[in-house]
Amino acid sequence: MKTSVTLDKVWLPAGFACLVAALTGALIFLSSRSTGTQFVYPLDDTYIMMAIAKNFAHSAVWGVTPFSFSPASSTPLYTLLLSGFYWITGPNTWLPAALATTCACLTVVEANTSMAELPRMLRAAGLLSIVLLVPLYVIALTGMEHCLHIYLSLLFLRLASTSIESGRPARLLVLLVPVMVLVRYESLFPIGICSGILILRKRWLFGLTLLLAAGAALATYAAFSIAHGCGWLPNSILMKGTQSSPGTGGLLQSMLVRLIVNLIAAPYCTALLVLLLLGLLATRGAAPIWDRRRIALAIVSLAILAHFTFARVGWVYRYEAYLIALSLVCLACVTPLLRFTAAMRLAFGTCAAAALLSLAFRSYGSTANIQKASFNIYEQQYQMSKFVSRYYPHAAIAANDIGWITYANDVHLVDLVGLADWEVLQAKQKHEYTTSFIDSLASRRQVDIAIVYDSWFNDGQHSEFGGPALPRTWLRAARWHIEDNHFLGGDTVSFYAVKPDGIGALQSALQDYKASLPRSVQVLEK
Repeated sequence: MKTSVTLDKVWLPAGFACLVAALTGALIFLSSRSTGTQFVYPLDDTYIMMAIAKNFAHSAVWGVTPFSFSPASSTPLYTLLLSGFYWITGPNTWLPAALATTCACLTVVEANTSMAELPRMLRAAGLLSIVLLVPLYVIALTGMEHCLHIYLSLLFLRLASTSIESGRPARLLVLLVPVMVLVRYESLFPIGICSGILILRKRWLFGLTLLLAAGAALATYAAFSIAHGCGWLPNSILMKGTQSSPGTGGLLQSMLVRLIVNLIAAPYCTALLVLLLLGLLATRGAAPIWDRRRIALAIVSLAILAHFTFARVGWVYRYEAYLIALSLVCLACVTPLLRFTAAMRLAFGTCAAAALLSLAFRSYGSTANIQKASFNIYEQQYQMSKFVSRYYPHAAIAANDIGWITYANDVHLVDLVGLADWEVLQAKQKHEYTTSFIDSLASRRQVDIAIVYDSWFNDGQHSEFGGPALPRTWLRAARWHIEDNHFLGGDTVSFYAVKPDGIGALQSALQDYKASLPRSVQVLEK
């Protein structure tokens, strides 16, 4: 009996945690084979976070450069945690992956706890689905906060649903809520839904307390950012509002369009949502209305709808990963309660097959594509950073991809997207982001060179992150082009001399660096 308990509580989650670590390690090995053993993350966003963590640890400046504050991180607490490690160890490329993998292992442990009442084989199947179908090992390879967010979301769901069922406040939730919000702002969706259910059950005080705890987290970051002359949310979140339709009608239409587009773009989540709703119907009479498992189904269903209405999915498989993990755990936990009619059994089986197939396809694609994404970053952003380190290590640079070049160098930066530049974002919000504004900004900040995607900057319909045409006084020296682009914002990056007298030096530097480029990068003259 003691051996069985030990197997359930220790060896089962430990085994799957080891599986996550092994798969992540294997993926790192496979990704590094094509980059000359250089470990490269599949996202430039990871390096933005690493740059802020490095500068805060060693210069006490919350910014992508050590010279000024920049509200570029949408995960303040995870960045602060990484900064604490950097303060001890110094900047380390491997540390974010190690931290994310540790959080992935914690996720497995928490999932096992959430499914503690299930038979061992069913629990093992649930853990395997989380490891392979989220998939945790791919999310861990990004080195970002998403594995920690999944762990916190599972913990929150377990505590919140149990508290609502029992009628007793779980005081740990009051501490957990602000942590969740400062790790990922999407945490506001399940928190708000849980608070609404508590208020519906006339537990006003506890419901409002959770809302106040979430508000306190928002206020803490807002005070910090506003004190530095910036906005109350990170720029990456505020930027999403620059393209919203004006007026109430336009806003509602934009929300509806986003919901529909996201449901189509993420059919696996759509199938999971239908399964969750069918699970609610199939458990009527098998459990009380306020059974914690049914409560969890309701919270996750509403969280999917809220996320799909106000946020985004995709972009290296990470944004919706927490919803997939929550759904898989909920569906596993509710399995013993399911009572089907013939028609419902057919509908549930069809949706389950659709969810399984689409998640398996997504997992297979992510495993293959994440390696290609890392190589793309190596071909482009890594090479940009090495070029800057060799020829312009302390220059003033304008760029649209800012992670690698700021993590590896102490440059003065003009972020033409606005993620790390409050002045650029303000201009976008006021619809004053024009060619003359870019020219004036570059002149005031004495920019030497620009490294950009031309496709992002034109006077017609430009990308969400781009802007108007670049100044004609900027002289293009060369372009780097790659063929097999998977997740980069563009396949061709251009180098400009912002000061006319700098074109000769830039051309010479690019010609000298040409021999260092991977064979897959094609150099295009002007």
